[in-house]
Amino acid sequence: MGVVMRGPASGRWNPRPHRGAVEQRRKEFVPHVLAVPVGSTVDFPNSDPVYHNVFSLSDVKRFDLGLYKNGQSKDVTFTHSGVVRVLCNLHAAMTAYVVVHDEPFAMVTDRGGRFHFRDLPPGRYRLRAWNERAKEMVTREVELQPGATRLYLPMRADQAPSLGPNKEGKPRGPKTHS
Repeated sequence: MGVVMRGPASGRWNPRPHRGAVEQRRKEFVPHVLAVPVGSTVDFPNSDPVYHNVFSLSDVKRFDLGLYKNGQSKDVTFTHSGVVRVLCNLHAAMTAYVVVHDEPFAMVTDRGGRFHFRDLPPGRYRLRAWNERAKEMVTREVELQPGATRLYLPMRADQAPSLGPNKEGKPRGPKTHS
């Protein structure tokens, strides 16, 4: 899963914050990837019959929402652009990503990496793209010609999937003995 963001090749837009949500359901975060403009607030409702402890150690936004139960929700406001990995301290396999952007448009890809912007007029655009297996975000300037319908944006998968650390930053997973 990933996110493709687009804006004009020259100049920046003022982001229009909105409210989003990443729900805890069946010991998973839903959606797995959420794109929000800078300044947006994201709710983290717990819809599971168990407690969760949602947190992030990301440089873009560090937070720890503490322990909370079914029916409760806590929120976080994201004031800087970048990728925020969200984890649960009680359930190591739970991972989500909040991609905070300052472009006027963003699209979460499908699992095959496909995305679609509708009614995109010809012109020059700056695209930034990220996926959960890439160490770095890709930035490209593209010029769309009249009638253009496809764009190929190659990205590396140079980061192996892993369990995130616990909220103290210590690795989680099977212990190996020497």
